[in-house]
Amino acid sequence: MGVTTSEGFVPADTVVAAAGTASVRLLAPLGYHLSLDRVVGVLGVTSPRPGVLRGVIYPGKYHCRPTYGGRITIGCKEIDLLADEDTDASTPPAWSSSLLQMAQQDMSGLEDVRLEEVRVGVRPIPGDRLPVIGQVPHVKGAYLAVMHSGVTLAAIVGQTLAEEIITGQTSSLLEAYRPDRSSLTAPRVSPSLRNITRD
Repeated sequence: MGVTTSEGFVPADTVVAAAGTASVRLLAPLGYHLSLDRVVGVLGVTSPRPGVLRGVIYPGKYHCRPTYGGRITIGCKEIDLLADEDTDASTPPAWSSSLLQMAQQDMSGLEDVRLEEVRVGVRPIPGDRLPVIGQVPHVKGAYLAVMHSGVTLAAIVGQTLAEEIITGQTSSLLEAYRPDRSSLTAPRVSPSLRNITRD
């Protein structure tokens, strides 16, 4: 067991694939076909305004969370639909300004902030929409952790999976999210995935 990198082979007793959409390609050589969709997501990052937001909020139409240096990230499903994987966010698209406008309507203290950055990424969405966490079926030492809400779930998933690997005791908390569950056993590859699952 181990990982082949550009620097050569790195041996390991246990390997955890936590690579988002790239997990499909990483796990294919092991004979595990992960049912995963690629969904484009957009996040706007504001200029710094420390203390305005201390936690995640989701008023319904959009969501915000604090990030580094007092900045705030803002996302909205309706805005996601305006982008695709080829959207160039180096110069924020005109429609991205509506992200900041939504947050400004609900939160005081954002009057003078600007949208500093727009990020367009591809989110991994498991076929049944639930996280996939645990040992890869029939492959000793290989584990998987992939989900849509990677940022918000990273701490609890990392801690719980690490404890499971170290102690050898399966966690009941992860039982509904195992890679061998029936809702994931039949591969369901979306058209947008075909180009990365073929050799």
